[in-house]
Amino acid sequence: MKKVLLIINGPGGPFSAFANMFKPLAETSEQFEVEVTDDRERLADISGFDAVALYIVGGEFTPEQERGLTNFVKGGGGLLAVHASNAMLSQYNDFMELIGTEFIGHDPLATFEVTMEDGFDDVLPRLNKKFRVTDECFKIKPRTSDPLRYFQYGTWRLEKYPLGYVRDYGKGKVFYTALGHDDITFRHPDFQDQ
Repeated sequence: MKKVLLIINGPGGPFSAFANMFKPLAETSEQFEVEVTDDRERLADISGFDAVALYIVGGEFTPEQERGLTNFVKGGGGLLAVHASNAMLSQYNDFMELIGTEFIGHDPLATFEVTMEDGFDDVLPRLNKKFRVTDECFKIKPRTSDPLRYFQYGTWRLEKYPLGYVRDYGKGKVFYTALGHDDITFRHPDFQDQ
């Protein structure tokens, strides 16, 4: 059984709603045990976990927390970063390098089409190649010079925006999706299959 530490911003709002969707969904598979916390101090020592999931926005990291997370992934741990986990944290260069991108804006909450790139069946074997979702179509910019394998794009106002990618980080793996604004998306089966 793999152990996952889910860090959220705190009780209430979309943070608790995400945790209430994610924990039972992951644990129902009988492959994962999820611990949920809003205590970022847990990032200073992540030993005993196989992966960290982040559903956060902004806030602060101590140098020990930032180093704990980056060293954890570099040493072979997994990181799932969801939605605004790359927003309002630009001052943390090592964290931004780990995540790989920075949030720079979004369009209003609306329904738009999401498409998957070919060649990602090894990462996302069950995900539909095309679906519609009501969410924010994020705009992100790279914060690493290392390659990002973009697997998911959103089309809004005839423009195509990258929404999801995977990347290697040392011996570990990073998975990022910009989707996940609120419970509407959390209940979407294609979001859950990521």
